[in-house]
Amino acid sequence: MFGNILSDAEIIRLRDSHLLTLEPFDVKRLKIAHYKLAPRTVWTPVTTIDGKPSKRQEHNFEDEAQFVFQPNAYHLFEVEETVLLPDGVVANFVPVSEFALRGFSLVAGMLDAGYGKLAGRTQKLFFGVKNLLDEKNMFDRNFGLAHMSIVSLTGASLLRQELSKAELGRLAGRDPERWRRANDDGVFYPQ
Repeated sequence: MFGNILSDAEIIRLRDSHLLTLEPFDVKRLKIAHYKLAPRTVWTPVTTIDGKPSKRQEHNFEDEAQFVFQPNAYHLFEVEETVLLPDGVVANFVPVSEFALRGFSLVAGMLDAGYGKLAGRTQKLFFGVKNLLDEKNMFDRNFGLAHMSIVSLTGASLLRQELSKAELGRLAGRDPERWRRANDDGVFYPQ
């Protein structure tokens, strides 16, 4: 078994006991087995002169509830909520159904146990959103962004994951910031 998806009551219990941070929290976005995340800011991915990935802010949903995508455009969406997961808990994401109806696609991953703090700073959560249409497309903040399911692995049998020397070598060759982000509690790095 791959753990248990937390119910609405369990999510509230974890929040109330300060084991899970989900702020700001709107009980109207809490469903039986997920929480609907909202967008805060739209960014455009860019490459700096030295070839490093970066981003440029395009839109703030606090100022205007709608954002117009150009045809086939791709943007990064910063999530309004701050999410900090305790040990033994992970999160998965599914796009809101409005995306399929409106011609948008969501690029999302998974949050590992312990996600939310890195080097003493709160981590921001980003998703990629693509306009799949060959015409302009209106994104409305009220669509929401993604449904976050929170999965508890506590009590589940877990194997410690180790990287081979070849995998370590490939990771070590990445830029230092990327290496720091990859070096989390999800994988054991032998000394």
